[in-house]
Amino acid sequence: MQRWNGFGRAGAALAALALLCAGGTATALQFTPSATARIHNITSGQPGVPWNTGGLGVNGELSYSSSSQSFTMDFEVLALNYYDPLDGGCPTDVGSNCNFSFGPNLDGTLTADLFDIMVTPVAGTLVNITARFQTTGGTDLQLFDPTDLGAGSVLDASWQAGTFLGNPTTGLQASVLFDTATMTAVGAVTGTGFLSVASGVYASLFESGIGINVGSFFDFTPALNTILATAVGTGSLPDFTSEAQGQTFAVMAGQFVPEPAAAWLLGSVGALLVVARRRAA
Repeated sequence: MQRWNGFGRAGAALAALALLCAGGTATALQFTPSATARIHNITSGQPGVPWNTGGLGVNGELSYSSSSQSFTMDFEVLALNYYDPLDGGCPTDVGSNCNFSFGPNLDGTLTADLFDIMVTPVAGTLVNITARFQTTGGTDLQLFDPTDLGAGSVLDASWQAGTFLGNPTTGLQASVLFDTATMTAVGAVTGTGFLSVASGVYASLFESGIGINVGSFFDFTPALNTILATAVGTGSLPDFTSEAQGQTFAVMAGQFVPEPAAAWLLGSVGALLVVARRRAA
């Protein structure tokens, strides 16, 4: 059940007032953050900004093209879970939570280009397959509020290369264990990514950047094992579609250290496909 705080009630009242003043024809953003509101950090244990693709054939899905080596995804944002130092009900990023549930959900689009695929031996016949993706060179993430499309996007961002807790990342990466003896996945595919905020009403909610945590990928076409076998055998991904659910969260200063823009561009232009393979004896 949605918990309304004072700010939420005031925002709803303002939206209703805008509609009345315009004779019932105007639209308004469902939620406008205060200057001090922030999305939870991933270490706070809060669910952040949950999203999904709405199910197969509904509001799109993740679609990868082997010819362009890029993917696109349409998704929906269900709610904002945040904290606000000026709200006594949720003043900190530890154990406090303000919530705003959207109705209708926000609409989102996400794009990325394949950077490389790494197949790394783990133990025995197990290998770890990691596909890394990078910015398409423009705006990679956009969120829209369907109640006020005339206002444009509420958030624009782009994938950002750098290091997360000392580990390099190109922007988005998805990993899974694969058994080359049985040619089957071991466990689920999971993904993590980082974006730099460009603009939008919701930009201030993320302050130091945006992180994405994909809890699950599912409903792969063709089957996931077919995709992974192709990655191990050829170092490439075939055309595929899938669904994905996850959340976005705020990045704390020092957690993710972005690469300078110039270095990122040079790295993107000179990227080489690196594939390390291990076959079962």
